[in-house]
Amino acid sequence: MSNRRIMVLYGKSLFAQALQNLLKKREGLEVIGLDLDKTEVSMQVASLHPEAVIIDCDDLNVYGRSLILQVLNESPDAKILCVTVNGNNVDIYRKKQVEITKTDELVEVIIGP
Repeated sequence: MSNRRIMVLYGKSLFAQALQNLLKKREGLEVIGLDLDKTEVSMQVASLHPEAVIIDCDDLNVYGRSLILQVLNESPDAKILCVTVNGNNVDIYRKKQVEITKTDELVEVIIGP
């Protein structure tokens, strides 16, 4: 089985960077971190073809929801997961909202259908 390519987009979020480091330790996941300060997010998403993109909800407040549209334009089949440190919810764009309490549950969301 090939690795699932996961992109973690973050601004100044220590939470998103920690999540990236945590997921890198999981077998079967290829985790790519991308600093949102870069202006080429669209180009990076288009060239790397991630299966899932994780965004810290706090970063969405700074960069705007257009970031989600930007990612979907370049990688329409990718799952967009919006996570927050303030709760146990993961918003999955185009699908549903899931409550998680452990890293294993987040990995299930990434890998699942």
